[in-house]
Amino acid sequence: MLIIMIAFTASGLLAAGLAIPLLRGKVPPNRFYGFRTPATLRDEELWYAANQASARHLLVWGICCTVIALGAFFLPNISEDVYFALNLGAVVGGGLVVILWSFWDLRRIQQEQGQKGPKR
Repeated sequence: MLIIMIAFTASGLLAAGLAIPLLRGKVPPNRFYGFRTPATLRDEELWYAANQASARHLLVWGICCTVIALGAFFLPNISEDVYFALNLGAVVGGGLVVILWSFWDLRRIQQEQGQKGPKR
């Protein structure tokens, strides 16, 4: 179970660490790192605003995954299967929330900037 704890803790710390440069506006538009959509890649102002918003969610998610991985590891009598399922749920469920919330923020930012949101 120690290896599982290390892997989930590391993934949470990695997510939190990747969020910090985006949050600080240090990552220019690129095809590899950040909240990349056709709209954010076209508009540098939108890129920075959307990435800052999504980075906040990514940072919170990474911290939560780290806390869950470490906290649940020390629960008495927790089985390896339950521990793994709890952490996997936090990673997958939290990841989906981060993605959906980031798209919601993108749409909100576009509306604030007077741009049209994604066409339906």
